[in-house]
Amino acid sequence: MIERIYIPTIRRPKLQVTYEHLPAELQKRAIMVIDGSERHLYEYDCDYLELPESIIGEYTQLALTRKYIHEHASKDKIKYAMLDDDIEITKRNAKYFNKPADMETSARTATDDDLLELYSMASEALDVEHMGVVGPAYGVSAPPKDGKTYHDSTRVFNYLFLDGKKIAGIIDQIDTSVRVAEDCMFLFCALTNGINSRMLLEYSYKNYSEGKSYDNIRPVWQGLYENDTIPADYFTSIEHYNALVKVGNKYPFITFKEKNGQVVNRKHWKKAYEYGRTKADVASTQSYLQKLKSGDKCST
Repeated sequence: MIERIYIPTIRRPKLQVTYEHLPAELQKRAIMVIDGSERHLYEYDCDYLELPESIIGEYTQLALTRKYIHEHASKDKIKYAMLDDDIEITKRNAKYFNKPADMETSARTATDDDLLELYSMASEALDVEHMGVVGPAYGVSAPPKDGKTYHDSTRVFNYLFLDGKKIAGIIDQIDTSVRVAEDCMFLFCALTNGINSRMLLEYSYKNYSEGKSYDNIRPVWQGLYENDTIPADYFTSIEHYNALVKVGNKYPFITFKEKNGQVVNRKHWKKAYEYGRTKADVASTQSYLQKLKSGDKCST
């Protein structure tokens, strides 16, 4: 079971899209992660986790906040979710996955029952060996032709389900040095340590922050920085490019090339995981051999 649902948020005490779309049963597990100075502004009937003062106002506050959530959940070795605060989930028609059609349209906004099913599916996925990071697909792309319900060793962002038992082992390695692309930094950290990711294709999500009402500004950053430091489009900004270069320098699984006058990149998630499993298997073998040399009993 996904025991806790963390929703980091800032400057949005009256508009919690993700929380409001959750069924009541899941809202009971929600924890809004906030700046303590804003606590009096929030009236949602859920638990709250106040950030340490050492994080508030830091240049990489988002990355630090996410790491703090990982630390908070992993110490109890539980399964947990970490969700952006502006997400709506969509369910695809089951006919695309070799099942009887369950709606007249190709997709719909997820119902309460749909969301409960998604959380159950995510929990089951996290029970798979080495699987530690799970999430729905992004946007509404073409349905898979083979009817497969998931892809492994791939990107999952924004709406994550995690296994605290597995994430606990990499807490000290989580790099919080970038303000953007921090999600890529974390995922590469997991994959290169042999923790796999899974994208659940029957569900997808969209960010309300990408709609016109937010003028392409990520709400989680609003109010954190001076206006002249906020790029119009984060994902084509020089800051995002530089952050990806930094991620790639640490985890050499990103390639860059020029296309139509722009620099594009490709992230090699599967190669990162293959490297991680090889590293983990070698470490396990070395540990086993060391125990044999020391005369300790080893289980096989």
